Amino acid sequence: MAISFEGQIHYIKVYPGAEGRARFEAQIRELIQLEDGEDFDVEFECKAPDTGATLHLDGINAFDAATHCAALTAAERISKQQQQAAAQQVEQPAAAQAEPQQQAFDAAATQLPPGGAAVSCPGAAVGAGHM
Repeated sequence: MAISFEGQIHYIKVYPGAEGRARFEAQIRELIQLEDGEDFDVEFECKAPDTGATLHLDGINAFDAATHCAALTAAERISKQQQQAAAQQVEQPAAAQAEPQQQAFDAAATQLPPGGAAVSCPGAAVGAGHM
């Protein structure tokens, strides 16, 4: 997930569920240097998998929806990249087809989905803690 904070983009791995949310909150606190007791707000921005419309999900309670949206968007992106790779392999001579599709999948899986999910934290500050 891409985290925007004070004009910089930071990338973190996110995981679903309560444990993933706790881990996410700890990573955000470390990133913006907040103590455990200090509050902060988040706004998730993601693309709806079915329409591609940009969604703004406010608050940490939207974490599960944001990670679900990001996972669906990433799966869709990976599928498209695999289809493109397969189409290119059909066009290439048989000798060039020796590269395993797994390498293409691994490469696609490591790329952040454009607009897949991001957390915005403009002007976040210790104490104020707005993201």
